[in-house]
Amino acid sequence: MGLWSSIKGALTKSPLDEARDQRRAEREAEKAEPVPDDVPEMPQEPAPDTAPTPTPTPASPAETAPTPENSEPDYRTYTVRAGDTLSQIGVDHGVDWHDIAELNDLENPDLIYPGQVFKIPNG
Repeated sequence: MGLWSSIKGALTKSPLDEARDQRRAEREAEKAEPVPDDVPEMPQEPAPDTAPTPTPTPASPAETAPTPENSEPDYRTYTVRAGDTLSQIGVDHGVDWHDIAELNDLENPDLIYPGQVFKIPNG
């Protein structure tokens, strides 16, 4: 096959021929890729002369994060008075009323009662 035959063949290929050639190349590439084993490996037992490595024990919260004695809690409390609304409580404390409702697991934030004690998130 000469140079002119190669040029003629390249110029006269139809889109179907090109698609067929592309699919053939993809199949050949898949065959070349190694197929992963689906069988899990069995764990190897340690050599008899090797002592097992001790597992580290998790540290208690007091050991991991020392906190100062006067650290501020995550929230403060507020006792609802007659006439209070959740949105006004939020404005008075500088927080969004949605955050107060979420922190206190309120199903209906429009229904609050005098005497209820709410957790108010800090800043």
